[in-house]
Amino acid sequence: MRKTGRNGRLPAAVRRTLWSYDVRRIDVRRDQALIITQVLNYGTWDGVKWVMRTYGDEAIREVIRRPWRGMWWPRALNFWMTMLDVRLPRDVIDRAVIRMQPDFGNTIFSRGRQGGAISGPSSVRPSSLVGGGRGRGKIPSAAKAAG
Repeated sequence: MRKTGRNGRLPAAVRRTLWSYDVRRIDVRRDQALIITQVLNYGTWDGVKWVMRTYGDEAIREVIRRPWRGMWWPRALNFWMTMLDVRLPRDVIDRAVIRMQPDFGNTIFSRGRQGGAISGPSSVRPSSLVGGGRGRGKIPSAAKAAG
């Protein structure tokens, strides 16, 4: 397994796909699944070639067979499943793909057991979803009751 680029670091084409991580702490072996996932989703052809040379087809197939929740763009996952002849059940694909639109019917505004109170992630406040949190827009009536 080839570890890094000539200067002892990940190649620039790979580092660009890891923008939200401290690349100085990335370990080529330990973080193999992360690197493969990010490069196949966001990388250039140079990054993909590096991943193929470094990890090989079977390691890449294994990452695709066990995709991390919410880490894959649908088109990218479909492309690599097709290219590497990997078949996944629909529910695995659904969990793996990135969802950019919240499912209001099942999460943030769903009624919980607290007598109709809003349940969902505590870090998401309904007022921040409407009008950018600056007083613009109308807050849904369910949010007013909990507010």
